[in-house]
Amino acid sequence: MPASVNSDDTSVKPEESGIDVLALKELAKRSLLEALNSVNGSKTLVLDPSLVGPLGLVTDVAFLKQNGLDKMFWLESGPLNAPTPNIVYLCRPKIKYAKIIADHIRKHTAAGDKHIYTLILTPRTSTLISQVLEEEGVLGEITILPYNLQFIPLEDDVISLEHENAFREIWLDGDETALYNSAQALLTLQRLYGLFPRILGKGEHAERLARLLIRLNAQQITTPGLPVSQGVSEKIDSLIIVERRADMVTPMLTQLTYEGLIDELVGVSNTYVELPANIVSPPSQANTSGDTTSQALNTTPVQAEKKKKRTILRMMVLASVVSGGIKVKQLESLKRVFLQTYGYELLPTLLSLESLQLLQSNPLPPSQAHLPSMKLPFTALRKQLRLLIEESEGGTDAMPNDISYVYSGYAPLSIRLVQCVAQMNAVLASFNASDSGKGKGKGKDVSQASEMPKMNAHPIVGWKGFEDVINTIPGPTVDITQTGIESKAQGPSLFPKEQSTTTVVFFLGGCTFTEITAIRWMAKRTRGRRFMIATTGVVSGNSLIESLLPAAKPKTAKVAGGSS
Repeated sequence: MPASVNSDDTSVKPEESGIDVLALKELAKRSLLEALNSVNGSKTLVLDPSLVGPLGLVTDVAFLKQNGLDKMFWLESGPLNAPTPNIVYLCRPKIKYAKIIADHIRKHTAAGDKHIYTLILTPRTSTLISQVLEEEGVLGEITILPYNLQFIPLEDDVISLEHENAFREIWLDGDETALYNSAQALLTLQRLYGLFPRILGKGEHAERLARLLIRLNAQQITTPGLPVSQGVSEKIDSLIIVERRADMVTPMLTQLTYEGLIDELVGVSNTYVELPANIVSPPSQANTSGDTTSQALNTTPVQAEKKKKRTILRMMVLASVVSGGIKVKQLESLKRVFLQTYGYELLPTLLSLESLQLLQSNPLPPSQAHLPSMKLPFTALRKQLRLLIEESEGGTDAMPNDISYVYSGYAPLSIRLVQCVAQMNAVLASFNASDSGKGKGKGKDVSQASEMPKMNAHPIVGWKGFEDVINTIPGPTVDITQTGIESKAQGPSLFPKEQSTTTVVFFLGGCTFTEITAIRWMAKRTRGRRFMIATTGVVSGNSLIESLLPAAKPKTAKVAGGSS
């Protein structure tokens, strides 16, 4: 059952999108075709399972078969019986995959099977993978090529790297691969549309990304099909980097929009949901057996316990972040009861949350006192940015007056920060509505709310007017102006009022469906400014928590199956 991100009434029409996402899709498709065509003759494709979803958004099996694909198998442990002389592996640069590939090659050699091996790594080749293959003794048997898979269009106004676990890798593991991939993808946007006139953001990794993007732009080399642009973009007015770590309140709340609820209840991956067969095609009464009923009864408690576990952890994180920490005795009691209920194998998860400063005691223990504080001053921000709004002021779901409608009264901090840059008048209007509503009892009847009129886009002037508020949020503040060699522009983002421009909002570490809906609401209420939502991936509180849970036990090895 497909669950597209354009189901809300806030989605934009294709002709309203400032950036041609089809160009990005064609670029990804052409790059894949070039990599596959570098191998002559019929070929067997051995595919990284995590790439199935992203590749499905770029191409299809029919296209691959037209270009010499004969069979397709999953890349997993076990024997590989390939019917063609050419075997092409397509995967992300992970050590476990390199060792599986080496095992395949050794077994084929021992059995006397002769194949020509090609390894296509996405989004780029890796020295580490080459070293692993050399240590395994098979580097000389395989040709390594890159497949530069970057932004994938999910919708006309949403593009994603579909990088799973980017949040965990960056903030917990210290692996900045996703950071580098993000910079490369943003660099491609600059080469297609010109330099971002202004780069804004908040947080340590947002600053690193901005500096890396500038450095890569200075070092860029010619790539076939892409211009090397040194002029300031006339279509894009700014890049706003939203660091996920700067707002962990929003993803921990239950999403209340259409796609958000589906993601919360079922889970959305690569714009699709996976439903049990008995829901999509209920079995007839005649075919219903006791075994099916028994299986369903055995599965339900396991799923329910998993959901409970995630929900409790989300609530603990939310309580800690919002209140600036949990009292020591209360936190120790919570952790003890949680581990006794769900098992001590979850202790590493609690330690990971503490390491991320998402689960903290108040006051901090001496062992953490020396660490840079990531404590969010939520109580102050709630008032300064009006994050909590009465229903009578926010309008209705059918006719909302503020982004807070997506959470029935809570304005996502991440999107409020975007508004401070790209829709200042809406933030100020929110404050004016609050002032005018004081002393008037319960305020205006929600049923009498009128639709908020469109506002004219203003020039991007950075964090002007909100400097004091922004400085209270942990991490450095980013505000960089780019001027190109070919540019004659004077000043940052000073476009003629009649010219419509696009603001690129990039979520480093992932964004939620609800945040997408909130930005689309901004786009509908702004005249002269479009919004392009870019992200490392679409996340939820469930997916963020799951990325910190212990890895599932590996399944028993089986024949690499799944031929197309």
